[in-house]
Amino acid sequence: MLSDKALDRYADVLLWGLATAKKRAFKKNEIILLQYELPALNLAEILYGKILDLGMHPIQRLGLTFGMEYNFFRKGNEKQLTFWPPGEKELYKNIHGRIFLRAPTSLTHLKDIDPMKIGKVLVSRKPLRDILDKREAERLYSWTLCTLPTSELARQAKASLTQYTEQIIKACYLDRPDPVAEWRAIHTNVTEIKKWLNSLKVKSFHMESRNIDLTVTPGERRKWAGVSGHNIPSFELFFSPDWRGTQGTYFANLPSFRTGNYVEGVRLRRCNNR
Repeated sequence: MLSDKALDRYADVLLWGLATAKKRAFKKNEIILLQYELPALNLAEILYGKILDLGMHPIQRLGLTFGMEYNFFRKGNEKQLTFWPPGEKELYKNIHGRIFLRAPTSLTHLKDIDPMKIGKVLVSRKPLRDILDKREAERLYSWTLCTLPTSELARQAKASLTQYTEQIIKACYLDRPDPVAEWRAIHTNVTEIKKWLNSLKVKSFHMESRNIDLTVTPGERRKWAGVSGHNIPSFELFFSPDWRGTQGTYFANLPSFRTGNYVEGVRLRRCNNR
């Protein structure tokens, strides 16, 4: 478990991330949606107070427990799966920021659920995501998220809870006197790196290893992105490839979870540009 001091520092870092991602200063009376899973309750309470101190309006939403989520997908009919609560659309049209505190107690509880049902829910909520995407493009809204250590995350990482917690602390600089200053320095440094990368006259990037032989074309208007405040922690730099000039084989040796299933050894192959 994170100490009270670490949680307080984590909250400050998340508010820095939210402000940095928006690229425009927050104002008093703006609305911040605070979503969290149950093990993240202590951090949610701290953030709730800090948002009030900033003169803004926090709206809190506790996420489904894994038992609730499992029953939702197992028992829900089509109308229930695609149901929008009254006021949901209005809320999304008016929020200025959203913080999600990820603290899962299970990563595999949906492994027996038909992926089509999960996909149906995601598709049904796309109009809500579109609202937020439009607001974000207009710099009226931003989001950030974080991960808190749980026994399930530690177990899946084949680590003890203490070891996993220590990694979160180090990755977020919560063991430093001023973690926000650390993140500001990283952001400044990475901004210069992105400028340099975007200035390169590159037609394509070629990656080759024992399992990978991939040529990626950035395209004329692609820009390198990353370390924008959206994810805490986050260090990767990336761009979206132009599919018309991207081909070869990609292989992922890092396992992950998808719709409750443990996935490893993913291989993607594109043989031509058509």
